[in-house]
Amino acid sequence: MKRCHLFVCNTYMQLIIAIQIRLMLFADDDADLVLSDHSVNAGTIVENLKKTGIFRRVGYARSKSYMKRPSNRKRIEDTYLRLFGCRKRMLDGLWNDGVYDSIFRYNSGDLIVFLYYDQSVRGGMIPQMNRFEESVFSYELMTRHGMGKRYRLIRGIRGLLGKRDPFTVAEDYYCHYPELFSKNVGKCYGIPHFDRKNKVFLDHINTVFGYDPASDIYQQKYIYFASSADVDGKNIGETELVLKIADIVGRENLLVKMHPRDGRHVYEEYGIAVSKNSTIPWEVIQMNHDFSSHIFLSVSSSSVLNATAMLGDHILTYYFFPLIRGADPVFDSFCENVIVQAVAALKKLGALQEMHIADSLEVLNE
Repeated sequence: MKRCHLFVCNTYMQLIIAIQIRLMLFADDDADLVLSDHSVNAGTIVENLKKTGIFRRVGYARSKSYMKRPSNRKRIEDTYLRLFGCRKRMLDGLWNDGVYDSIFRYNSGDLIVFLYYDQSVRGGMIPQMNRFEESVFSYELMTRHGMGKRYRLIRGIRGLLGKRDPFTVAEDYYCHYPELFSKNVGKCYGIPHFDRKNKVFLDHINTVFGYDPASDIYQQKYIYFASSADVDGKNIGETELVLKIADIVGRENLLVKMHPRDGRHVYEEYGIAVSKNSTIPWEVIQMNHDFSSHIFLSVSSSSVLNATAMLGDHILTYYFFPLIRGADPVFDSFCENVIVQAVAALKKLGALQEMHIADSLEVLNE
């Protein structure tokens, strides 16, 4: 008997993982997907996804203003929606007849999860809740992610109202390296690594993101993955670091993959090439190309680690965050508590053997 699943996504990386789970693990079932407006051009991505036929239905949820909660009024409204639902408003442009055996999501408090959970319960089905990883960086973050005071209040009031809570039962977890999670969650299922030889999956992904690999050439040996730190006002000195790297390896040998929010032209002005596909998820690009003869560089990019680990690639990679340690305490904490531990944990499993954390640019002269 066919089961019916709902995937709820806010980011493009979540969407990529959802597509993979759908095709690799639940191809014989029915499945719908909702993508929110949290990412640039999400409406276009939704239309592209519909063309592939991967999902029975694809919805576009304009929920960003609720998720961001920029004011006390929004917090109150957000809490109300989780308690009582507001289908007429939040499901505008979606569907109001979805009853699901299971719901897959990344974010615990996503309004769409609450709304479709309640709708399924009203339809006589109590969905199995499943969480899937967004990236290998999720490992450390998830072990520390607790339930906030507001959500504990919501949970208590829902109980008084006789409404089931989506997260009172044990969730199943889907990730690429279940060995890292088996002690921290209930049932843990492995997602197969991305496979370049799986042309069906690759063609679907390229269609969704409108990517033409034949028109994308990477001739520079060194590829630097920029963070959003400097453009977000963190002033960690990343721009200056990139210029130093260019002086060492040669400007003509370096390509910078800009962060999507960074519209500066500082690197071009210095004579450094910048990737023209910065809005395409790097994971999509790496799926389509062989970068084994390149060297990846970054201070903190998650894309470098994600794509390499999920593809099982062997690419020489250097993280240079030790060189800017002390510039920002939050940034330092993320690098030390997330990147360092994630790389170490995955190396123990045999992955990322060519990935290193460097405390000097001298490694570029070796």
